[in-house]
Amino acid sequence: MTTESSPMRHLIASLILAALAGCASDGPIRTVNYSLSPEYARDYLQWAAAPGPVWLQLRDAPFPGADAAAAATIADASSQIPSRIRARFTANPAEAGQPQVRVVYTFYPALSVTSAQICDDSRILPHRPPGDRLELMVAFCFERNPVAAIGVSAPPVAPGDTMALRQVAQRVTFDLFTDHHPGSDNANPIPRRGM
Repeated sequence: MTTESSPMRHLIASLILAALAGCASDGPIRTVNYSLSPEYARDYLQWAAAPGPVWLQLRDAPFPGADAAAAATIADASSQIPSRIRARFTANPAEAGQPQVRVVYTFYPALSVTSAQICDDSRILPHRPPGDRLELMVAFCFERNPVAAIGVSAPPVAPGDTMALRQVAQRVTFDLFTDHHPGSDNANPIPRRGM
């Protein structure tokens, strides 16, 4: 199954991400969910997590030299979501219950990047330079096919600020796998510092 159904859908998603990027740097974490059905994504996640943790893969790091530490922090934070998401995550693919299923993070992707490209490990992804907000795209993948994806714009995360990185990871996981209205402050029970 692919969530890229038309060039118009990709254009709309790119415009929404561009609008999110223009938000003030001290604003809330904002997300755009590209899933056709968050319920389906959540059910698929629970199926994938039944035999063991789900692999959380970083295609790149939020800041230089942070690959392993950031992946471990994001996987741990994603496993601590207080909601209907009953799944554990791991940064180690050897520990994954079903290694063909994974959640893939890419930081500062170019606006032209699609979830199908993120799921395809053989592709080199174009990036944009970091700005005054943390911009990322996260795809939930089965092999090279996206099941769901989410675009995120968040306040910047300083190198070593694991608390801020954890908050972003929890918001991403919550919004990717629940059926509330993404980006709506009143629909998100996850506490966010400074917002």
